[in-house]
Amino acid sequence: MPAPRSRDMALIEGLLIGIFLILLFGAVLIARDVLFPILFGLFLALTLRPVVRALCRAGLPAPVAAFLVIATLAAAIAGFFYSLSGVLSDWVAQIPQMVAELRWKLEALFSSVKEMHDATREVEQIAQGASTAPEVRTDGPGILSTLLGKTANFGSSIAIGAILAMLILGSGDLVLLKILNAFPRDRDHVRKVIFDIEARISRYLLSITLINIGLGAVLAGYLWLLGFPDPLLWGAAAFVLNYLPYLGGIIGVLLLGVYGLSYYPDVATGLVPPLGYAALTALEGQIVTPWLLGRRLELNTVAVFLTVLVWGWLWGIPGMLMAVPFLVLLKVICDNVAELHLLGGFLSAERDPRDARPAHAAPPGD
Repeated sequence: MPAPRSRDMALIEGLLIGIFLILLFGAVLIARDVLFPILFGLFLALTLRPVVRALCRAGLPAPVAAFLVIATLAAAIAGFFYSLSGVLSDWVAQIPQMVAELRWKLEALFSSVKEMHDATREVEQIAQGASTAPEVRTDGPGILSTLLGKTANFGSSIAIGAILAMLILGSGDLVLLKILNAFPRDRDHVRKVIFDIEARISRYLLSITLINIGLGAVLAGYLWLLGFPDPLLWGAAAFVLNYLPYLGGIIGVLLLGVYGLSYYPDVATGLVPPLGYAALTALEGQIVTPWLLGRRLELNTVAVFLTVLVWGWLWGIPGMLMAVPFLVLLKVICDNVAELHLLGGFLSAERDPRDARPAHAAPPGD
């Protein structure tokens, strides 16, 4: 009797965990407009905490130090985008002309497809007959207006998160003390976990920012040597897009490819800029980033891809931005909680010595 009862309890526990995960995903999906600013504010506060702590040691009160850091960061970002606004507006105005030139240059490649499509459409029209009523088409909102609306919503979420980060940083150690008071028996261990989370996330985000700056600068220099127009704009785009794991580099290469094919007179020359961009992103992702972050912060690429996929499905672009910092947070927790060491080992890029097997050894079962 005990064995079937144990199996039944394990089945019930598994079903309850599955139901909890489904409800959790649903809640995260529904509350994304509220949760994203909160998570962004927390990660921003963890990243800037060492800077604010250094200013406090210099004699500034915590609220003043937090305001100065957030205000300086906001002014730097606003000045960065304002300096590129003129070039960006000119580039957006040239989009119809670029699309027309691109279609003309690639017309030969798609002429056979177009002829087949036209023939198929003519056959469908003959089959439907001349009495078919004309199609009534209702145009929805334009792409530009939709993009502007999403950008404004994203910007407001970023502003709310920055305010939350300023409040957290300005409170000094109040939030830390509240958390420690909730775990009176494990205060030292909880304190260690919190400081480890702060150190790793701060190091990760600051390192990624420096890497993205370097990538943007190198790409701008490469395009300048090619005589490509607006190299600073493309360098800035690479800097911003590289915060999106996997997807950012693909978007940047595609955009640069479209612009290059419309700018240069032939297709072969137009592919030189995007191919160089792709080579730089590959070099950054495979060599530079692992070397700078080190093995302690390096994550399993499979885990990163799955996390980006899930968060992108839940929240779109904002979710992709939060995916890797959230994964770093989860890994730190797993490294400090004995019951989660197995999950932490999966998230890590380090090879467990117990998993090592000689290259000449036969697979299990042979």
